[in-house]
Amino acid sequence: MALTVFVGIEAINRFCYFFDELLKIKVEHGGSFIRVLKAAFSFNIPSGVIVIGSLVFCLIIYFNTEKSFCSFCTVNHTGLLTWKKKDIFAFFFALVFAFFLVDLANIRECRSQKIENMNRLGGLDYGSAMACSYFYGYLKIILPADGKENKGLLGRIEEFEDNELKNQTFPVKKLFILIPASFYIPPNLKEISNEWLEPIPQKLSYISIDRAGVARRPYKNTAYKIHPGGYGSGKAPIYVVTEGATPMMTFFEAQQYKHRFSDYDERGKRVNPGEILLRRIQEKS
Repeated sequence: MALTVFVGIEAINRFCYFFDELLKIKVEHGGSFIRVLKAAFSFNIPSGVIVIGSLVFCLIIYFNTEKSFCSFCTVNHTGLLTWKKKDIFAFFFALVFAFFLVDLANIRECRSQKIENMNRLGGLDYGSAMACSYFYGYLKIILPADGKENKGLLGRIEEFEDNELKNQTFPVKKLFILIPASFYIPPNLKEISNEWLEPIPQKLSYISIDRAGVARRPYKNTAYKIHPGGYGSGKAPIYVVTEGATPMMTFFEAQQYKHRFSDYDERGKRVNPGEILLRRIQEKS
């Protein structure tokens, strides 16, 4: 019953979100009623379990009202319900437990709530702003084709295969972005890969566009060879397009010192990004 109280409060809150999103259906949701419903009524898995459990409990109470209430209260001579004293304390502690449970499950989490929190901050926080800048100012430019001069990353990889490689291909024609926990990304990934990674001298064709007052601004990517076991192992190299997420390097330079988080394994040995990339390629091949 205590959980049902908080779920009921959250239901009111979600309907408020719903009507607010409904007013913005054309501006933010492209006129889609389904997108409005998802924005206001989506739940994470723990919250979904809590909501469904509360609904089941309400149905049990509805179909068995007298039996459900008799353990908590009695009916006096006037016909009014009176609570048993010992159960008042039990219900109070149940409310406290339910509060922490719904808070732990983050029951308020949905798109509308995230936007509300962002608005309270007066805009994007520093990390979100950097991520948006990376996506809109770089990834959205280099990855898709525009149907004109820009062939997109896939087209440029295929062009590189035709012009530079003989009977060899990129097993996965995607950009692999490295996001180290320490934020440190060297100029050449060979430095941190135990010579597993080797940049290819031949360059992928680059994109050149006019942007923000800069004429013909270039956008480039680097192709690498992965030498399983290290350079000189005798194994056939695997080709990949990879790079570090530049906002991470910006964070690192802003901090002005190095961290040692998950860049190193439990033995204190630096994690080899060549092995990680090879594993990801094998998963996607």
